[in-house]
Amino acid sequence: MKNLSDYLDKKCTRIDTTIKKQQKIIEKLKNYKLSLITETVTKGLNPDVSMKDSGVEWIGDIPEHWEVNRIKWLLNERKERSETGVEESLSMSQRYGLIPTKEMDMIPNLASTYVGAKIVYFNDLVFNKLKANLGVFSVSRYYGLVSWIMRFIIQLERRN
Repeated sequence: MKNLSDYLDKKCTRIDTTIKKQQKIIEKLKNYKLSLITETVTKGLNPDVSMKDSGVEWIGDIPEHWEVNRIKWLLNERKERSETGVEESLSMSQRYGLIPTKEMDMIPNLASTYVGAKIVYFNDLVFNKLKANLGVFSVSRYYGLVSWIMRFIIQLERRN
């Protein structure tokens, strides 16, 4: 019985050692993947391109031929509001994006009126200002109304 126990101990030790080595390799590959993505996003696909200061401290250098623009100069905020409030009510779900309120897993407290609510069109980019830190935004697949919480509704058309 002792021989069997010794044999299993040796084999289990070898397996544990192999697992630890593989986990270290996986961690190194994850770090390499992250650095490659970061480098590609910040430097583009050509690693030999001339760089310049972006003017934004946390971004650092960017390829010389890139421009730095504020997003507000690239997009138009939609400010159109409902006069009747009869359009379909839409709600933001972190899981599903912007969907009709009636399709929500849990239906929130509904507004007593949607008169004056912002109108959302198909392909508008909608941000939930209370959950912006969680990345709660969506490109709309619907025409309808959103509450004041969805403060920023962006027409996805580039300005000229």
